[in-house]
Amino acid sequence: MKLNLNLAKKKPKQPQPPANNLGVNTPKTAKNTSKVHPANAGQQPTPNKKPTTPSPQAPSTAQAQFSKGVSSVKDIIAPGALEIDFNYQKIGNVYFRTLFVSGYPRFVNANWLAPLINFGHSLSVAMYIYPIEGRGLMDDLRRKVGEMEAEIQSDVDRGRIADVSTRVKLEDAKKLQEQLAKGSERFFQFGLYITLSAKSVAELNKTTQAVQSTLGSLMIIAKSASLQIEQAFKTTLPLAQDRLMITRNMDTTSLATTFPFTSSELTQNQGVLYGINQHNSSLIILDRFSLENANSVIFAKSGAGKSIAGHEPVLYDNGSGPRLSPIGPLINQLIKQKGAQKIDHEMEGVTNPQLKVFTFDKNLKGQWAKVTVAARKKAPKKLYRFTTSSGRQITTTADHNLVILKKGRVITSRGDQVKINDFIPIPRHLHISATQPGTLNLLKLLSHSPKVYVYFANSVIKAHYQALKSQTINPKYDRYLYKYAQSRPIPIKYFTQLLKKIQQPLNQAQLTKIRLGSRIYQPNTSLATSIKITPCLSKLIGYYLAEGGSTKNFLHITQLNPNVRKDIQSCLKKLGWAYFTTPHGIRIGSRIIVALFK
Repeated sequence: MKLNLNLAKKKPKQPQPPANNLGVNTPKTAKNTSKVHPANAGQQPTPNKKPTTPSPQAPSTAQAQFSKGVSSVKDIIAPGALEIDFNYQKIGNVYFRTLFVSGYPRFVNANWLAPLINFGHSLSVAMYIYPIEGRGLMDDLRRKVGEMEAEIQSDVDRGRIADVSTRVKLEDAKKLQEQLAKGSERFFQFGLYITLSAKSVAELNKTTQAVQSTLGSLMIIAKSASLQIEQAFKTTLPLAQDRLMITRNMDTTSLATTFPFTSSELTQNQGVLYGINQHNSSLIILDRFSLENANSVIFAKSGAGKSIAGHEPVLYDNGSGPRLSPIGPLINQLIKQKGAQKIDHEMEGVTNPQLKVFTFDKNLKGQWAKVTVAARKKAPKKLYRFTTSSGRQITTTADHNLVILKKGRVITSRGDQVKINDFIPIPRHLHISATQPGTLNLLKLLSHSPKVYVYFANSVIKAHYQALKSQTINPKYDRYLYKYAQSRPIPIKYFTQLLKKIQQPLNQAQLTKIRLGSRIYQPNTSLATSIKITPCLSKLIGYYLAEGGSTKNFLHITQLNPNVRKDIQSCLKKLGWAYFTTPHGIRIGSRIIVALFK
């Protein structure tokens, strides 16, 4: 989009052709002449003045001929061909057409040119503004007002109804006359021209129709400059030469509404892609090193990130499947692995942590979104706790953004501006891939859980005791190997290392006998080495991801709906898992189940 804004004190005069149309230069008579006297006719003539030497700046004939064979800048930038039709012109391989605005509405709003400036095609827009002297204008207005008043009075005398359009024009003319007399308004003439470009005539016609329709929706009449295409094209070049002179009278207030620099376009011809403009979906391209000062600063509204309390659980995916865990330990672990980066004066964290979180789009459809920054900062003195109708709670900072549904629109709102009875989206279903296994191998899933122990595996240890005794597997647990052979519970991490050394898979009888539990064995809280993925287990996983959380010893699902509570209890009974109810939900008191869900 190119925009040429030209200011002129008065309308330019049409250029006059030169007097010598053929370009023939008449030589001037030399002023220095020699006088010859009869008395000394045989002698050399003596000039009355000193002979003049040719100017060193005047090119010789040889130089002039040489310059004709040298390419100039004009020769380099000139197009290969130029074709001018009655309503378009072709320069090289590109077609151009210029439109002029001939009609304007009586009332316009500020920034009425925004649809044209933000038009989805390359345009060259030229504006010409001519200030008009007030003295002659007041005389013209006075005469015009008199003519319209006489016309209205003549209709009244004849018993006719005065023309409505004449009354409106008279009212406008009197208001303008009063404002000009007070000096609160000035008078201008305004010309607006638009040049379009395309690679074909069909595309040019289509773009022309789209521009005219866009302006027509604003009650602005745009026409093609037929038979004046060359002059119209030159008018939109940055030469400040209005060769069409098609103008409209405007006062200061009307002219101010044409202020063109209100576009949300943030694109340069070259630079770095910073992102996508949310106002018009255009690209944000900026070459800050081409500016006088290459330093940059980025401003954003408070709450552009997501800040919640460290103990609050978040649903994330690190590539190994969805997980729900407190955000504080998660970020601490990321910083420990990848190192802390200074985000701002009060925040440190990790950029591009290779995580995805579950979020909602503008249509309230759940989707996984990439996390760009995972950071931590000192908690403020004041935090906000939100409780849903189902009983789920979350604690956030005041500038944390929440997605809410308000008056039929999906918007984001700061935490301190959310009110009671506002609606927030909560996922009902999480899609699980059809390629997921039918059973969960807990020996593999919980192999790194520090609080999980293996029971009734002593027969496996006895069968390979001599071979294991002679090897160094884990110095921390190797000294207890004889006790593990006597039915002492084995840490699952060490048991997994033993299986790798044995290099022999467990048979079905051994897998059926082995149980997994906490340090103190409780039959009602222990689990088998594998669990079949049933609808009940899938339901519990969904309820936990949507409304659940965990502590060190408990898994809890917050729910106040009685029907949902009954469904959860029914699933737990079918799985054989011990639980107890609370006023706010249901708790499962098993460390092994906590480790499994985490």
